Amino acid sequence: MWSSDADAFRPPSASEAIYDRLGLDPYNPIAQEVKGRDFDPTAYDRPASAWYDGPVAAVEVRDKRGNRGLLEHSESSVQSSGVVDATDAESLAEAVATAQRFERVVARLRDRGRQPTVDELRERVLEDVYREDHGRLFDREQPIDESAFRAAVATHAQRFLRE
Repeated sequence: MWSSDADAFRPPSASEAIYDRLGLDPYNPIAQEVKGRDFDPTAYDRPASAWYDGPVAAVEVRDKRGNRGLLEHSESSVQSSGVVDATDAESLAEAVATAQRFERVVARLRDRGRQPTVDELRERVLEDVYREDHGRLFDREQPIDESAFRAAVATHAQRFLRE
């Protein structure tokens, strides 16, 4: 996270605290303070992704001077399976607002000591959906009404919390 006041990147722990105060899901720093001589990018084991099954698609590497690099993994399990086959907001919500996704979000909220509400569950699930499935959602000839989509996800969230 960039700090314009300090004209530098914030350390990972400070960035995580900022995200937590805002109620956002922080990124996952995987390894901190690894000496350059001890880091071999060719032997680096990819950690598991926090957002989908399988390893992460890429890892950002940064030194203390702000130099950055990206280790991309070409055989990443993130494969776009094309546009979600949905013709209306309800069928799109059915396709992407899955029980597994709701369970994952509820677990994150409870880990933070928060009880999930319909509104918060809807917002967090939509954040995940937009981040993970953006191309599959919006690469379509007939756009889907976003407010109707949000309402449909809220309905699914309400149903999930009742079960």
